[in-house]
Amino acid sequence: MGLLNKEILNELEKNQYAFDDVIPDNAPIIVKFINPVYFGSWFVLEGKKIFNDWEFSGVEELDNKISFTEFTLSSLEDMNLPFGEKIKIDENYKGGTHKDLKKMVENYGDNYQLF
Repeated sequence: MGLLNKEILNELEKNQYAFDDVIPDNAPIIVKFINPVYFGSWFVLEGKKIFNDWEFSGVEELDNKISFTEFTLSSLEDMNLPFGEKIKIDENYKGGTHKDLKKMVENYGDNYQLF
């Protein structure tokens, strides 16, 4: 299975926001991707298909940094990880909202752990 299964694609289609709209606090986190061999996670709030790629808006946790950002599906798929591993969907992810991500980013310095 690739990083975007039918269920995730359906959620991406349902959760589209206009360019100038603020993503509502109750917007669901659609999917969480993880690096299975090192610290790294990506939480997707929305995505737009652009040509043959997807551009996501969400939160990126890398090393000691966490921030709201945009990233692409191809950037996740093209990561060269040790042992031939690839970025994966976090199957243990329990769900959350945009408000949860804002809280996580705000409290990161206090070692806040939401997921």
